[in-house]
This record gives sequence, C-alpha cells and structure tokens, in this order.
Amino acid sequence: MALFQSKKQSDNSSESEETKLKIAVTPSGYDDIGAVLQQMDYKFVNISDEQLQNRKLLSKYNVVFLNCSGACSSYAQTSASGLREYVQNGGSLYASDFAADYIEAAFPKHINFKGKTGNAGNVQAKVVDVGLREVLGNQLPLNFDMGSWVQIESVSKTHEVDVYLTVNDKPILAVFNYGDGQVIYTSFHNHAQVSKQEQTLLRFLVLKPLLARAKSAITSLVASKEAGAVEMIGFLTAGESSIKYEFVSRKAGDLIFILNWEGKTKMVLSVFSPDGSPYQSVEADKPPLQIISPSAATGCWLYQVKALSSADKNVPYVVLVGPAIQSQAQSSSSSNNISSQNAQSLGVAVSLNDLPSPDWSDAPQQSPPPPSTPSLDDLEKLEW
Repeated sequence: MALFQSKKQSDNSSESEETKLKIAVTPSGYDDIGAVLQQMDYKFVNISDEQLQNRKLLSKYNVVFLNCSGACSSYAQTSASGLREYVQNGGSLYASDFAADYIEAAFPKHINFKGKTGNAGNVQAKVVDVGLREVLGNQLPLNFDMGSWVQIESVSKTHEVDVYLTVNDKPILAVFNYGDGQVIYTSFHNHAQVSKQEQTLLRFLVLKPLLARAKSAITSLVASKEAGAVEMIGFLTAGESSIKYEFVSRKAGDLIFILNWEGKTKMVLSVFSPDGSPYQSVEADKPPLQIISPSAATGCWLYQVKALSSADKNVPYVVLVGPAIQSQAQSSSSSNNISSQNAQSLGVAVSLNDLPSPDWSDAPQQSPPPPSTPSLDDLEKLEW
C-alpha cells in the first residue's frame, strides 16, 4: 500500500466554509464509522436516525454516513423518499449492514438484499474491482465477528451497480450512482477490521463518498473504466507528496491526467514521460487541474501529487488517468483548469496514510433484531 510521509502541518484556518465538505453521521451502534472519520481528522455532525426524515436538514450535508444499528428498520420507510431526493440532488450516502433497510426502502431496484442471514466468522473476500485489486490483491481476509449480518443476493442488471468485493460470489461491497449523487453499501462492520489491509479498505470507504462530488466534476473528460480509465484517491497535508505512481499505456492515443480535490488547497500535479524525463507540472489553489499528452507514447508514465499549502490536514483528492475523450480533450487543451462535468463509473486504486486504528472495545455485540423491531505494498502500476 502506498503511504504518504507526513512532513509539516499548517496552522492556517482561512479556508472558507463554502469549500468544506459538510458531513453527517448517524449514531454508532454495531459499528462506528464516525471513529474512522475522527482518526482521519474529518469533522462531522451527529444526527439521529429520526432526523433522516428531515429533507431540509439532509440538504445541508454533502455526505451522510449511516451506521449499522437496531434503529435502522424503524425509520427506513419514513425516510426513504427524503434519502432518495437527497442522493438525486447530489448527496453521497454510505450505509453499512443493518442500514440496508434504508437502501432497500429508498432504492429498491438497485440491490437485492437476502436479509440478516450471514454467519459470524472469518472469510476470504474476492476483490473483483480491477483498480481496488491493484491495492489489496486478489483476496482480502475479513472478520464478520457478529452473526446476522445482511447478505446481498444480487445487484441490478438494468441499473448500473459496481461490485467491489464478493464472498462466495455474492456482493458485500457495492456502489451505484443515482441522479447526481452516489450510494455506497457494505455488508461488513468497520470495527471488526483490524489488519493493515482492512484498515486500508476502511479509509477507501470513507474517501469514496467524500470524493464523489470532486470526481463527478471531472469524469466526462476521461473514458470509462471499460476503456481503461483508472481512479486514484488519497489525502495529503501541506508539504506532503504522494509517491510517483505508474500508469502503463499499452496503446497509442491521447492520455489525460486530471486532479481534483476538496477544500481551498494549493496542489501540484506532475507527470513524467516513459523515458523518465519530466513531461509537465501544473499547480493551482483552485481545482481541478489537468495534463493532456496528445498521441501519448506507450510505456510506463509516472504521476505525482503534492500539497503546497492547506488549511486542513488530510485533504482528500482524486486523480483520473486514462484515454482522453477526444472532443473534451480538444476543447480543454488550452487550459490546465477544467469545468464541472457529469459523473461516470471508473475503476479505483487507493493511496492512504497509515493512521492509527480506532478502538472498538466499547462496540456492542450484534444479534438479530426482535420480531417486532419494524477494511500493503506501494501501488505503482496501473494499466489499460
């Protein structure tokens, strides 16, 4: 797993509130995604499950994290239309395990849930997403320390749903877009995942919804993952740099590197040619940034991200690399800054800091609800 070396922090607090992501988290229950957010220094507001019925309140947040708890079934139906509207209008929604009740009620045609039928124990999850496989390997050991976890029977064939992990050929981590927003669902609990691989996966789960808005602003300049595009997500603090990542181009064509991020931060995107020489470096204090190589040579391209200044720690960013869409590349070739575009599905690779693991010792033990209750080696090679 590629890690960033922490070098220096910034005490500047001038970042405007308008540029900051607004995050809401429901109460911890059988898991606690808020603890992961705290470990990553992301601020959030606690809201109750009951408040998910409040559309005006939901509209204030860019991302809503739904913890697994016994309260999910009680408010799923009454919150469904509001959650659906929230995502339709561009919100990002994360849900784990029992929070499947919310996803099933609001988006019934996307994921077919089998029910609370999973057994406790260790499993080998298969990593089916190409980009995530580059980071985690083909398999990932996961600990389902509590029984009665929600199993997914299948995902929709008529609505595009990306599956990232499976157990016994059944999805346990799935992502889909709805309107201008995105939904992420995971069957497993974050508090049971303690290995380095698992913690890497948890940070991916946090960054994925946090970067949905940034990704959607740039994806239409890049071909889809089926055509070879790759997404890399991570976070940096002022003075930190990522490693130099590799993208192996095996066929000629226009190649595009696009960087977007959340917050008022000065960033640098640098690209190096297959012969090792610097190709281009661009910087700006407002996102996004792009570098296009027309008729790019085949071979191993390198790219790197650096944060020059930032008011916050761990600024999340996303880089898309792949074949450029011709019309968009031509219209954007005169500028390194690009405009907001519509989202499309891409493969993903992750670069995350090695942060301390949360303490889950106080997490409650899960059991089925009563009948009446209505997460390595440096990633260096990405190819298409």
